[in-house]
Amino acid sequence: MGILQFEGSNVILKYSSYITCVGTPGKDEKVTIYFRKAPDENKIEYPCATFNMQKDYACFESIAFSIWSEYPKCHINLKYDPYVWNGEISGLKDDENARNPRLLNYMRFLYRAWKMKSLYSTRFFIDDMNVKEVENFGIQYESALKNDNLVYSGPTKETSVSYKSKLENLIEKYFVLTGIKEESIVSQKEFILRIIVLHDQLPCSIFYENEKTRLFSDGYIDLWGVDEINKQICIFELKEDGNTKLGIISELFFYSCILKDIVEIGKDYKESTFRGVQKLWGKKCWTISALFLVPSFYSFLEEDNRIDRIIDEMNNTADEIIKYGYIKYDQKKMVEDEQRFREDVSKKWKILSKNRRQE
Repeated sequence: MGILQFEGSNVILKYSSYITCVGTPGKDEKVTIYFRKAPDENKIEYPCATFNMQKDYACFESIAFSIWSEYPKCHINLKYDPYVWNGEISGLKDDENARNPRLLNYMRFLYRAWKMKSLYSTRFFIDDMNVKEVENFGIQYESALKNDNLVYSGPTKETSVSYKSKLENLIEKYFVLTGIKEESIVSQKEFILRIIVLHDQLPCSIFYENEKTRLFSDGYIDLWGVDEINKQICIFELKEDGNTKLGIISELFFYSCILKDIVEIGKDYKESTFRGVQKLWGKKCWTISALFLVPSFYSFLEEDNRIDRIIDEMNNTADEIIKYGYIKYDQKKMVEDEQRFREDVSKKWKILSKNRRQE
């Protein structure tokens, strides 16, 4: 489904019927993007804000940065249909009937909206209908972070992969096994080639005081590593060829922001040593280098090299810690013989996993 289409000095927002745009970028000073309700797989309608962030009708950051790639001074006003919750993050109990995946997605939506408003405050706004809710969430969350009320729960085991796993999972493990090498890079922006040990699937599980009060839907950073020389934590949002949703921008934005919070929390209360998580601690002032790792982008982002302008707009922020970029890798060369690739990666991963268990 097409999302955006630029024609001359105007932009046509080709959404589904669940999202409407009031105003024209490049013409009106402020444009309101209104996320209403959309049907789930059972054709039951829920607010768009309760869907996963990479969905076409929930990825408001992706839409905002895409518009800014053409109209960087455009003021974007986010409006959404709300979802019912009690208004207190300390009251989000897992054992209550109201605690469900939709509410978890909604909390993540509020977090993302608050972060966008905070980091791009001169051109991103929350509609009058929603601003009190977003600010209420943000004030509570920020207070909890500063007062050490938030806890992080790290990985409880290493990941696994087999010959029959999804190809994207095998590519992920390939990068852990080999690192990101110069010969696999087709093009890049804001990336420094370095030798770092990569780890996979870092959980982003944040709770209020204990594991009975989960704040967000669980998400995982595909790949990450620590660059000791440049004092950077590098994270990668990986996609295989053909997996080119516009929502990848929203995903990387969320993961970069939440990783900064995890590093601020400063410890895993379970003291996990799996997937290298212990390497994160004591690095509060380090830069976070957040990168897309893809063979190609959604066709709209490839047009006129728009993705480069989007990266520039993502980096035009009040946050000096997080920096965005991308790497395009050569999947065809990497997976020239898929059967052999699957055999090789799955075999080497078993050896690596065994060695890690023995450490």
